[in-house]
Amino acid sequence: MPRNILYSVGIGPDVQGVTREEFAAKIAQVLSDPRGWRKYGFEFREVPEREGAVHVRLESSDDAASLCGISGFSCWRERPADIVINLGNWMGGSRSQLPLDRYRTYVINHEWGHALGLEHQKCPAAECTRRGMTTCPASVMQQMTRGAEHIAPCVETDWPLDPDWRIDDPTRRPRGGPSASLVLLVFALVIVLVACLISAVTGGSSRSNAMERSPC
Repeated sequence: MPRNILYSVGIGPDVQGVTREEFAAKIAQVLSDPRGWRKYGFEFREVPEREGAVHVRLESSDDAASLCGISGFSCWRERPADIVINLGNWMGGSRSQLPLDRYRTYVINHEWGHALGLEHQKCPAAECTRRGMTTCPASVMQQMTRGAEHIAPCVETDWPLDPDWRIDDPTRRPRGGPSASLVLLVFALVIVLVACLISAVTGGSSRSNAMERSPC
């Protein structure tokens, strides 16, 4: 992901109670705040919807569930490069205990974190202990939509942790790097190929007979 990012904003046809202008203003406020992803060197500029820009869209709960493949959540979709915000949660329907405006800040930062290459994180309790902190702030990549108990012992926050925490740093994992699932798949394939090779070498008196007996 480049450091200067273009984005567009839209709302779905079934969205009620929020205008596109209101939604766009909140997005711009969060993305321009120095407490957000700007402290990691990213800059954001809104443009009319076009190819190459990340599209941030507010969708009804039903439409968000259909687009995200899961009910009750917002999501980032790498293809077609859009962020889908769930209207129900935007209007206060999540299990988060943050005040509503702070929850909206959180969900924007969280989904943009995914767009920048970050995955979900766990509470950085060990780092808080190392720093001598009695109250441990959550990573913005924890799932606060699931509720305060889900991120315990951390407390809910709405901004990425500072770079010295490292946990919320998108620059440590270049965008486009292999996902965890892809790494596991490649590892499994390597194991199968090694097993086939061992079977071919040791399983029979000749290479052809060994290959006939091998399931590979």
